[in-house]
Amino acid sequence: MSFNSANADTLALEKSLEHMLGLKVRLQTQGKTGSLTVFYKDLDQLDEIIRKLRG
Repeated sequence: MSFNSANADTLALEKSLEHMLGLKVRLQTQGKTGSLTVFYKDLDQLDEIIRKLRG
């Protein structure tokens, strides 16, 4: 997979997660590893993220 297609895939996944969570999301890749950051403004939003992750 080329850098551009991987970057496009990452951006598409970010948008999908943002839509699902209703919050800003950033994915950072470093080779085969990476990190996921979800931005929230208050503890109510954090509680909602945790609720959604637990299913």
